[in-house]
Order: sequence, then C-alpha cells, then structure tokens
Amino acid sequence: MASRHVVAAVCVSAVLVGVSAATASEADVPRRTGVVFTVFEELPPGGACPGVYAVDARTREISWLGGWDAARQDTAVYPAFTPSGTFTFGHFSTPNTTGLPLVDVYAAGRIAVERALSFATWRWSPRRNEVAYVRIRSGGGELVVTSATGATRVLVRYPAVGLWWLPDGSGLVYGPRAGSTEGITFVRRDGRVRKVLARSASHPVVSPDGRRVAFLRARSRLDPGGLWVVGSRGGPARRVLGPAPYERLRPAVWLSNRELLVQHGGTGDTIFDVSDTLTRVDVDTRRERPFLKHAFALSLSPDRNRVLFVRPHRGGETYYSIRTVRTDGRGEQLLAVTDEEDLNIGSMPVWKPAAVQLDRVGELPPVPITPEACVARLTAVRARTP
Repeated sequence: MASRHVVAAVCVSAVLVGVSAATASEADVPRRTGVVFTVFEELPPGGACPGVYAVDARTREISWLGGWDAARQDTAVYPAFTPSGTFTFGHFSTPNTTGLPLVDVYAAGRIAVERALSFATWRWSPRRNEVAYVRIRSGGGELVVTSATGATRVLVRYPAVGLWWLPDGSGLVYGPRAGSTEGITFVRRDGRVRKVLARSASHPVVSPDGRRVAFLRARSRLDPGGLWVVGSRGGPARRVLGPAPYERLRPAVWLSNRELLVQHGGTGDTIFDVSDTLTRVDVDTRRERPFLKHAFALSLSPDRNRVLFVRPHRGGETYYSIRTVRTDGRGEQLLAVTDEEDLNIGSMPVWKPAAVQLDRVGELPPVPITPEACVARLTAVRARTP
C-alpha cells in the first residue's frame, strides 16, 4: 500500500450525504451518537474512496463528510472534537523542509494549530477550547498550549509525547522524549508546576477521575517491567501486571476509576505495536479477566457505556473494521471499515457527541465518483466483513 502523501488544507462547507445501511440497532446506544473516521486510500478492490466519514452508532447509517482536496489529490486526517463540540481535523503542512511529519489543525474553518508534530499527538482540553501539542522550533521541539484566541504558553522546552489532560483541565500528563529516562511527568496547564511521576516509564493513560495514571515500565537490569499505576500528582507507584515483555502489554482504556482495559497477549500487530487481546484488570485487586480477542481499544463513548475498538482483517491488503461493544463485553456491533494507513499515522476513529451536527468539509470526491458512490462502496466492504 502506498505511503501517505502530504495533504492540503480543506475548508468548511455545508452538505451532508447519507445512505442507509441494514441496521442492527442497540437499545443502549443514545440517538444521534456516532463515530467519525477517515479513509486515506481506496480500500481493497471496490472499497471506499478517500474522505472523512461518519457512522450513526445506533442505525449504522454512513455519511460522507468530504475532506477531499482536489489540488493536492488527498484528504483530511485526524478527526477530533473540542469540548464545545466543534469538529476539528488536520492536514499535513506544506511546505515542510524539516523532514518531520507536521500537521496543521483546522477548527471552525480556520487554522487553530500550525505545524504540530503529528507523532507526538495533540489533545484538546476537556474543559476549555485550548489544545496541547508539540511544535518544532530551531532549537528542537516544545510542548505548548494554544487557546481559541491564539494565545500560546510553553509548558516544557522539549518534545513530550503521549499527552493526556486531567479531566478538570488543570494540567497534563505526558510520556518521555526519545532517549530520556525522565519517564512520565505531570505539568500544570500554566507550566508553573512540573513533577516526574515515574522514571523509566511510558504510555501514560489517565483515569476518568484524574487521580490515577496507568503506565508501562520496560524490563531492565533493575526492574522486570510490567503495567504500573501511580497517582497523577505523585506518590509511590504500584505494579498491577507483569513482569511481561514490553511489546506485549499496553494500557488501553479505563472502564472506570478502578478497572482498566489492557492489550495483553494474543497476536502482535505492526500498526499498534502491541498484541491484540484485550483483558479487563481491577487495578486494586490485580484480578484480570478476558474481554475481547483480535481487538484494539480506542476510547469510551460519551456516556461511558460502550467501547470503540478496531479489528484487523488481513488478506491481499489489510484493513480494519470499526466496532463498538458494551463495557460488559456484550452487544458487539460492526459500524464501518477503514484503511490500515490511517491507523498507522494515528488518524483514529473518534466518538461524535449526540448533540453535534456535522457539516461537510473540503470538496467533492474525484470525478466521476459521487458522495453516494463513496458511501455505497464503504457499505459494501462492511457487508463483506466477518
């Protein structure tokens, strides 16, 4: 499959095209809740054309939201929502002479963030219309927060990765820069307080109440490694699982303030760099139970009742199905499919809040493909997906 090309800016316009699919509605899915995702290239023969899509999590109706840029022959990536419900997306910055993947992030028809480092990710605050990201400067990278007014604060002067806001928006937890032994760190949103929570640690995931951080510690001469938990403001860390090989263990999604989904065991996956079996772990008792196989958890629904996840389907070319399941492991539902290249660059499916009404972004798909044909193609691939 071809590597991702640089994508151009897309603008906001106002048409939504939908085609109904055969439904398998779940009574526990709130009306108008959905999932937004991208498709970079055409999926396996006869598959979906490039663009941004939405799928209703209750009816499975798929809509093509646009995202195509004819001048660049490419489409939008990195869908997300601000706390006020504004839909945001990105495109790779041009020109770019750094040799690094840099992305401009659009919100409400304008650039909200310029030249963010894509693999460091960025996170919108859960409380304010401000975004944390890593930007590149002549001296290297730095972690900054930019508000809706454009005001920017530097939090740390190096490229942090794995960003997580605390739920109250008071600060962030981030992982170590490359080659650093500093580990995971808390920084207040004004940058005035910074505290290392755990050394030789990575892949932080913050609990729903913001009090705990799950993380990985790699095996070393002094430590057998494994999954650990530490307080978000400091204190002693405690091992929950392990020892285990670093590449076979990863905190995924907190189901509650006590229970955590963990990627653990099963078959390794080169896109996610971890194994594809999900277990649920009580971090207090260390009790571990099966949850899903051949799955990679992404996030909880806004009402915290369903898990959004993807499943690989390998053959001539690999693609991934987008699915949800109740937090008790029942009621699994296939919603849509996406290209492996989107997941490879971190353009992940995201939940759409029920109250949000989406407009189209960018331009119509390449002639002679119509929006209706794009949706029909994607629906057909979904129908063939086991």
